[in-house]
Amino acid sequence: MSLLIRNVEILGRAAGVPQRGDVFISGSRISAIGNFPHKKAGEIIDGQGMYLGPGFIDVHPHADHLYALVHEPAQKMLLGQGITTIIGGQDGLSLAPLIYGSLEAMGDWSGIDRNVNWHRLKDLFGILTKRGLGVNFGTLVGYSTIRHDLAGHRPSRLTRSELNVFGNELSRALEDGALGLSMSGSSWVNAEAKFLAEYLGHHQVFDLSVAYDEEEALPEFLELVRKTSFLPVVSLPAPRRSETEAFKRNMQRLSAVAHAEHLHLEISPTGLEIRPLLSFLPLWLRTKAREEIVASLRDEWQRSKILPQLPEFSSGDTYIFQSPGQEALTGMSLRDFMTSLEIEDEREAILRLMLITDLRALLMFEDINSDLLFRGAIHPLSVPGLRSLSVETEHRPKIMHAAISESAAMRFLNMAKDTKAISLNTAVHKITALPAKVYGLKDRGVIGEGNFADLVGFKDGQVKFTIVNGKTAFKDGDFGNVSAGEIIRG
Repeated sequence: MSLLIRNVEILGRAAGVPQRGDVFISGSRISAIGNFPHKKAGEIIDGQGMYLGPGFIDVHPHADHLYALVHEPAQKMLLGQGITTIIGGQDGLSLAPLIYGSLEAMGDWSGIDRNVNWHRLKDLFGILTKRGLGVNFGTLVGYSTIRHDLAGHRPSRLTRSELNVFGNELSRALEDGALGLSMSGSSWVNAEAKFLAEYLGHHQVFDLSVAYDEEEALPEFLELVRKTSFLPVVSLPAPRRSETEAFKRNMQRLSAVAHAEHLHLEISPTGLEIRPLLSFLPLWLRTKAREEIVASLRDEWQRSKILPQLPEFSSGDTYIFQSPGQEALTGMSLRDFMTSLEIEDEREAILRLMLITDLRALLMFEDINSDLLFRGAIHPLSVPGLRSLSVETEHRPKIMHAAISESAAMRFLNMAKDTKAISLNTAVHKITALPAKVYGLKDRGVIGEGNFADLVGFKDGQVKFTIVNGKTAFKDGDFGNVSAGEIIRG
C-alpha cells in the first residue's frame, strides 16, 4: 500500500525547518520527502497548501482511566483530533499489571470495579491488538494499581516481602514493554519509591503527578532524581483560579532544577480539567478506604471538620462530567445541582454529591487560568499533556460537546499562532518530537524518511486528515474502517 500527500507545508521535519513539498509513504513508513509531481500511489491526498505535521502525541490521556480504550479501542474521537499516539498509566493508575485481575484501584475514575480477563501487561496488549487499536498505545506502570492489590488502603509501609512482589511485578511489566513507572503525590512513600526506582533504566520514565496539596513529595522525588538514572517527569494539574499561586510556586521550584536534573514538566496546555470527586477531599482523608471515607462523610461531627477543608468551587463553571449509577446528574452544572436540592453553599453541595454518588463522580472545570497554563506549557522543558477525551457525547448536554470533541492539540497550536509566543513549528515539536524523545518512542514524532507515517493535516485551526502507520484513519470528517494503531513497547 502506498500513499502520496501532495502540496503541503511540512512541519516537524527531521531537518527542523518547515518545507513546502510532498510526502511519499510506502507501507507503514515514510519513504521519501520532496517534490513528486508525476509519482503515482495507491492513494493520493492533495493538501492544497495545508500544514502537515507528525501525528500528535498525548502523554496524559484519559482513555485508559475512563476504560474507553478497552470499551472502544478504535478511539475515533482522538483520530478526529489528530492524535495518533497516547501514553497511558499516568497518576499512578494503569490498566495492567493486575495481580488479581481487578480494576478496583481505578474505580474513582471509571466507576468500574469489575474483574477483567488479563493480569500481565502483555495480556492486555494482546487483547487490545486483537480488538483493533485506532491509535498507538504505550503505558507506564501505575504504582497505586499494584500497591492496592498488595495492601489495599493500608497506610503503613509495604513489608519486605510485599516490596519484593512489587519489584517482580514491575520488572515483568518492563519486560513486557512498559515505558516506566508513575506515582501520585498522595501515595508517595519515599522508601518504596527508592526501592522501585532501582528497577528503572536510564531510558525509562518515572512520572510523579503532584496536586497542590501534595507538594511535600517534590523534595524527596528531586533528591531521588539526583541519585538515580531514570528519566524524571513531574505532572502538574491545570490550575483552577484558586490554585494559581501554588502553580506558580511549583513552576518556580521545578524550573530552577529542571536543566540540571534533566527533568521535564508535563502540563496541560488547555483550559479544561477533569478530576475525580475523591481528589477534593483533604489528603489525610482521601488516602483511606472508600468505606471509611463515606462513613466519615455521613458522620455529622466529621463532616463539620471536612467541610472547611474543601477547596472553593465556582458553581457556574463546574460540571458533573460523569456519574455512574446516577446518569441523570451527568452534564449538570454545580449551580443546577444546588438549585435542585435547595443548597446554597458550594462545599456543602460537593459533600452531598459525594454521598449520592458514593464518591464515583468526575467533575469538569472551566475556571482555569488559561493564560498561566499556556505559559507553563511552552516552558522549554515542558511536555504538554493534552488530556484528550474519548467518550461518547450522545447523552451529554451540548455544553460538554465542544470540550469533549474539540482538539486540545489544535487549541494549543492556535494559541501559539495567535500569541506568537513560540513559532508554530516549535509548538508542533512540543506535542510530537519532544514527547517521542522523552518517552522513548523510536522512529515517531518526526517527519523523516524511514520514520513511521503517523501524520496529521490541518488548516484554519481544524484537523483535515489523520494518518496512522501509513493508513488514512480520518479524512474530511469521515473515519476510515481501519485499525492501524500499534502497541508501543519500551
